[in-house]
Amino acid sequence: MASMTKTLGLAIAASILAACGGGGNSSSTDTVTPPVRAAGMLSQADSADTLEQAVKRGLKNAFDINNTPLALDVERGAPLNAVELASSDADAGGFTSTYTLEAGVGEADILKYDGNVMYTLRRADSSDDEIPFGRISVQLSQIDPDTAGAEPLSSILLDGDLGVEGMYLPEPGQLVVLQSSGFYGTCGLSWFVPSYWQNQRTRVSLYDTTNPTEPQLQSTIELDGAYTASRQVNGLLYLVSRYTPYVPDMPPHYTASNAELSDAQSRIDEVALQDLLPKVRRDGQLDELLAPTDCYIPTNSELTPDSASITTISVIPFNAPESMRSRCYTGEAYGMYMSTQALYLTAQRYEYDETSSADFSIIHKFDLEGNSVAYRGSTEIPGTLGHGEQLDFRLSEYNGLLRVITSEYDYSGGGPITPFSDDSVDAGADSIDHRITILRESETAVALDTVATLPNESRPAEIGKPDERLYGVRFFAERAYMVTFEQIDPLYVIDLSNPEDPRIAGELEVPGVADFLHPVSEQLLLTLGRDVELVNNDGNEFALMQGLKLELFDVADISNPRSISRISLGDRGSWSDALHTRHAFTFQANYLGDNSNARFAIPADLYQDGDAGDNPLIWNQQWQSSGLHLFEIDSPQSTSATLVSVGQLLTETVDSGQRTGNGFGRRSVFHDDAVYYYSGNSLWSSFWSDPSALQALH
Repeated sequence: MASMTKTLGLAIAASILAACGGGGNSSSTDTVTPPVRAAGMLSQADSADTLEQAVKRGLKNAFDINNTPLALDVERGAPLNAVELASSDADAGGFTSTYTLEAGVGEADILKYDGNVMYTLRRADSSDDEIPFGRISVQLSQIDPDTAGAEPLSSILLDGDLGVEGMYLPEPGQLVVLQSSGFYGTCGLSWFVPSYWQNQRTRVSLYDTTNPTEPQLQSTIELDGAYTASRQVNGLLYLVSRYTPYVPDMPPHYTASNAELSDAQSRIDEVALQDLLPKVRRDGQLDELLAPTDCYIPTNSELTPDSASITTISVIPFNAPESMRSRCYTGEAYGMYMSTQALYLTAQRYEYDETSSADFSIIHKFDLEGNSVAYRGSTEIPGTLGHGEQLDFRLSEYNGLLRVITSEYDYSGGGPITPFSDDSVDAGADSIDHRITILRESETAVALDTVATLPNESRPAEIGKPDERLYGVRFFAERAYMVTFEQIDPLYVIDLSNPEDPRIAGELEVPGVADFLHPVSEQLLLTLGRDVELVNNDGNEFALMQGLKLELFDVADISNPRSISRISLGDRGSWSDALHTRHAFTFQANYLGDNSNARFAIPADLYQDGDAGDNPLIWNQQWQSSGLHLFEIDSPQSTSATLVSVGQLLTETVDSGQRTGNGFGRRSVFHDDAVYYYSGNSLWSSFWSDPSALQALH
């Protein structure tokens, strides 16, 4: 029994290490053939008794590690992408709003702007006389783009018992705030522990801000379960939460003895179903969130073991929140990708033994049907979607097809990883392999069928050189752009125009690495990443990340991508929130009219190298400045476009004293010539035509 527990612990550690960017080696593991999964991995519960037994089996599994299958659910994230040119929620009227990845799919953020009133989150500090220290409020400000001014109008003090996940502006005069008790960190170390999801809450607060000087709370909806993800489509909020039933006096699952396990299982059997399902409180009134037949359970619990967690999809009309409807399934979700037609939830399964290891990504599809969702099928494909808050870059729905990018890691050092079931064809015996899978709804079953994969037997070339990790990813219509990296940055252009025969159309090696990719047009691709210096230390060559790098690529000829312009910022240690938080990137095309320049901005902390002597490994960089950096793309309609640095809104410099930190994060908004920059609790502004005219607003 001890050896089994050790194996499980190693599996968990290896999976988490890979998720957080560590792990991987130059050896390889035995070929893992994906298991055959039942069509329709989920089935609608036909009765209360059916759902009750599934939930109770999942709870018993969670508290008995000795009987836990080796195929652990260790899930890490979810995903999204652009079919049209990616932009903001609203670029009309000369102003920008939250950067989104799908046209028509809104995303929650810490700053919202409707062209008139700006909403920002503010955490009270020790100098605040009106709000208790540490409490969070929403600041409403009247914006005057002519003067780049902002006048405080009012503030909304939020309940202090929950953290804030973000805000929505469904329409002018309407504000929605999401709060949750859950926090699991960037690497998600708590996601695989079922007990973590007990006693968690998610709150949706809807405000009438028609009179922004006196905002009024209209309705509050509080669900059992922790916030997982949300999106806004056609006046509806799609909210995903995760819940584990709480049974009093249960032993910790990792220390329970045989007698304790027997008592725990008996205690679970005695609990009524209504006490195992999440509830909802509408304006303080307790109600049932779900009927038993609103839920789905695994079709075959031997292939997909019952889970202690319940994932709920709630659809809330912004203008009629009392009409919300919910669906659930017994199982985990670690994020969401959403188009205007469907919602996809992802999970991960991990297999490990002494000779082989493998990750598998589970994908569930739900169609949008009025104020509800309908289950359309599932699949499981080899590889992981990775970790972090931008996993949605790895999924994209286009013309009814779902395109997915996964990565397969070698954890144990056995034989080679291969994406093929035939051992005679191998994509490479390195520690990481990347795969594109194209899926469509089955015409004969409740399932997602595989249309094609890349690499494959006829196109065996790998995406990425040996041991290269996948950094920036972006789908755009019938293309995918992928950046892998270990010591140099290969940019791959994938042709998806024939879904049954995807292919690597072009490849370009450039110094550095790109984390964030933005398609400017069909001809131009903008990337944000970091420069890299190759260092030889005692005969071992490796790459050291340096300063920030913006680069513009001509991708008009899909077979011959070219770097046509680049700008570097700062030295080693320099950082931008936009590397890993898409909402920190602001972009606006044609801001002076048709065929004019495009403009964009990124927040950045810039560092400068000190004297390292003869040892380049010494970390001696010194912080120099923090602020918002402004850029234009000159002649974006041509393949001779160039990047131009317009200026900076430097809110903190080495000469100004101690840094104050970034608080909730950093965002920017353009409205005509005015530029607004939110950092921490502070709002700053200037003009695009004169960035040096910086003013602190409040």
